[in-house]
Amino acid sequence: LYWLPQSLPFLHLGETRYHPLQAIECMDQAKLAVLPANIAAYKNTATKIQQTLKSMIRELGPASGVIDLPSVCGIPENRRLLRYPVLVNRSLRDRLCHKLQNMGLGASTMYPAALSDLPGMEAILSGQTSFPAAEAFAERILTLPTHTHVRIKDVESIRQVMSTSR
Repeated sequence: LYWLPQSLPFLHLGETRYHPLQAIECMDQAKLAVLPANIAAYKNTATKIQQTLKSMIRELGPASGVIDLPSVCGIPENRRLLRYPVLVNRSLRDRLCHKLQNMGLGASTMYPAALSDLPGMEAILSGQTSFPAAEAFAERILTLPTHTHVRIKDVESIRQVMSTSR
């Protein structure tokens, strides 16, 4: 049902915004006490969906135009990712994202623009205006869900969409 709240524009779900850090504060003791256990639980969460996504992308092959970023970047297979990032050309990315979102599969383009183009960043960038690599990256990135509610049948649906959308 991810599509339902995502379709309500006033929620700004998945929107990327820059907010400068105003202050650094200590975490309260109750949260600090459970932090190590929460980190361990997060790290120990099964990465089966990630491994299935990785295998699916490998099976699609280079002709699919899908670049497996975790593999290219040498991310260990046992490292849990919040989302599974891939690169594709922009028109394919937009088609894939539209189809996957309409199916309720939680794909995301991650950034609406290069990070350098987000409101509030101009003050940090000291007058620099051209970031072609950042722009190309923002136009090509697609992230796939890896949360605990993603099932093998969801990955099969993603595979079907990716194999027919070239």
